[in-house]
Amino acid sequence: RFLRTMPTNARISAIKALTEMSTVEENEVNCTGGKISSILAAVLMELSKDEDETVRWDVAGNPKTSAEVLTELSKDKDLIVRCNVARNPKTPAEVLTKLSKDENGYVRYTVAGNPKTPTAVLTKLSKDEKWYVRWNVASNSKTPTVVLTELSKDKEPDVRNAVAYNPKTSAEVLTE
Repeated sequence: RFLRTMPTNARISAIKALTEMSTVEENEVNCTGGKISSILAAVLMELSKDEDETVRWDVAGNPKTSAEVLTELSKDKDLIVRCNVARNPKTPAEVLTKLSKDENGYVRYTVAGNPKTPTAVLTKLSKDEKWYVRWNVASNSKTPTVVLTELSKDKEPDVRNAVAYNPKTSAEVLTE
């Protein structure tokens, strides 16, 4: 509750400082017995409910945010919060699958760029109406080669270009 009385910039600074301290704690085994990580988890949980969306942006984008908190934030009304959840490497596959159906193309674009996005979701997103979503699918190193082959025929040159730069694209596709 104390955190909510602090100015927005102070809440964001607290997240960043605790994240940095938690990283140091992880690198120096038994440094503080995991106390900082526990405090950070509690702070992130509390601030995930903050009324200021800029605070929720930072919580959603924080690599120390728990899967549980990310799952809740994936339902946030704010576009940037959902995009940051979609970008977060800790976001569970089920949440990425749900976000891949978001009405906003930028959320789907961000899901398409996450290396943890399931291949079935990437396959579905490869047919998205928005070219920039397909571009991010073509750029994702986890995209199946069969999907890259299909995207190599996309009507948008930027999508085809992304296929050409993807290290998984076969030489056969590149010479067609």
